[in-house]
Amino acid sequence: MDIEPGVPKGSTIKALIFDNYSTFALFGETYNLRLCIGITQEELQFKMKYGSNALLERLKKEKIYPFTDLYRR
Repeated sequence: MDIEPGVPKGSTIKALIFDNYSTFALFGETYNLRLCIGITQEELQFKMKYGSNALLERLKKEKIYPFTDLYRR
């Protein structure tokens, strides 16, 4: 999801990627907790080429997941 128009000036984050972070039950119903992580233009291009799962694994490997730093390199 493109968010470039809404980020602060100088931010390197240009889009969001969504992940099903957890599933839980509440009052007899099952729910999914979605996580949205800010990603850079380069990460967005990686996602477009290799897919969301590949990017999420890469973010986990680099210890970026599950955080968003608006000024991350």
